[in-house]
Amino acid sequence: MDSQRRELEDLRLELARARGQIEELRVELEVRSLEPTDLREVAQNLEQQLVERDEELEKLRAAVREGDAWRREMEAAVIRLEKGRLEAEEWSASLRKELDRIKSTRLWSAGERYWALKARLRRGSS
Repeated sequence: MDSQRRELEDLRLELARARGQIEELRVELEVRSLEPTDLREVAQNLEQQLVERDEELEKLRAAVREGDAWRREMEAAVIRLEKGRLEAEEWSASLRKELDRIKSTRLWSAGERYWALKARLRRGSS
């Protein structure tokens, strides 16, 4: 009888272990059956985040392209202005040389004397 009780206890213990294993397997099955759904949702969320990030990156790239285009336009404008300034300086120097050449002539000297005489005469008659 004692051995039967032990055997019965052992069987009950084994049955309890088997039920525990069955419960563990059922829980694991539930968890694993949910995994693909959860993983799909996570993957979809990550894909959406990537799409949003790509859109934001494209906006930033467009802004950089606009900035580069503006910078190139400004550099070209500066180059044109510098070229115009250099041309104006050359023209001004050329005019100064021409004026100096004209001032060195006898005609210029005669004109200066004439205008000085005229100014004295006006002052004298006033």
